[in-house]
Amino acid sequence: MEYPVGGAANQWADSEPPPEFTPETHCANRSPRVNSLCVTAFRNYGAKTIECEAPLVVLTGANGVGKTNLLEALSLLAPGRGLRRAAIAEFQLQEFSAAMVPSLVAGLQGASQPWSISAELTCATGDYQIGTGLDPSGGEVQKRLVYLDGKPQKGQAILNELLAVIWLTPQLDRIFLEGSSTRRAWFDRIVASLLGDHPKQLKAYEQAMRERMRLLRDGHQDGQWFAALESIMASQAVAIAAARNTVLEGLNRSIRSRPETIFGTPQIAIVGAVEEQLLQTSARLVEESLRQDYAAARVNDRVTGSCSIGIHRSEIMVSDAKRGISAAMTSTGEQKSLLLAIFIAEAHLIFEMRGEPPLVLLDDLPAHFDQNRLASLHRILSALGGQIWLTGTNRADFASLDSQALWIGL
Repeated sequence: MEYPVGGAANQWADSEPPPEFTPETHCANRSPRVNSLCVTAFRNYGAKTIECEAPLVVLTGANGVGKTNLLEALSLLAPGRGLRRAAIAEFQLQEFSAAMVPSLVAGLQGASQPWSISAELTCATGDYQIGTGLDPSGGEVQKRLVYLDGKPQKGQAILNELLAVIWLTPQLDRIFLEGSSTRRAWFDRIVASLLGDHPKQLKAYEQAMRERMRLLRDGHQDGQWFAALESIMASQAVAIAAARNTVLEGLNRSIRSRPETIFGTPQIAIVGAVEEQLLQTSARLVEESLRQDYAAARVNDRVTGSCSIGIHRSEIMVSDAKRGISAAMTSTGEQKSLLLAIFIAEAHLIFEMRGEPPLVLLDDLPAHFDQNRLASLHRILSALGGQIWLTGTNRADFASLDSQALWIGL
């Protein structure tokens, strides 16, 4: 799939609002959904299978039973490290025994079963079986494998082509108070849900930057080697900044199109030299300027031990558009509303750019929003037609959704 990359505002023509979907038309329209989910040796689960062919799925149960763990498994149907940004080893069930799932460990002679996730998926292009999990071959570097209909895939890119997955968790509540690196990671995750090449470009940039810094620390003087790495950094930085600008424009436009809402009205901005230069001049000139800047900064970077220039230093700024103040200066409740407004804008932008809605994962929302806001959020997101997953401790917290949901108690 190809999605637009670039910062020009004229890429964002006004569009009609998305069609209204109902539970009855959900399957007929082949909106993305997970029909079944199976996890093995994952977090607190030895083995767990749930059938979930419904537009709204609610997982309920006491704290600690594994509701968020199942949402995390669903988040791994997208590229990356999931909704907790965990290392591969952290997914593994720590106390695994043959008594838990004997059929799965038969023949393994007592060895632990590597964690795995399998899902039956429906999306616009057809029905698929997605599998992902820890590479059982071992090795010094742990690898996450991906399978499509039983066939191994090269990397994780195929996941983004099949399905966009977005999530909102309690950990994001402090996003406006955290450091700039946390906000960049959050925003880059939004970009990645829309522009599939973004994670690959970030990885290439970071690898080249690390290698450049290693050469500087080791005292290397080979100018050609540095020039090659800095050329990679410059080209990838321009691509990353252009993607950020594109999504930034789309999110702000989506927010402005719905100014009257019970949720907040945020304004998002990127404070970064590369992103700002791309709005003023051509990508070719920005890339050439970056290469020169990296070369000129070698001495300083060797002394400081860090790369002083680039998109890894950009800041994501969010403000309350109506009050004209930084999101960090608003109340806790207002920050949650602003975050939710951005989340809604992301879902609409995915629908607009991809032509289909995302899979939506909402963890423990009743702890932060009353029934009216929860019902309003569901009404807004379900209009797009995608599958929505919610978690909570009490079914009564979802009274406004009672007749529409598939309930799964844990």
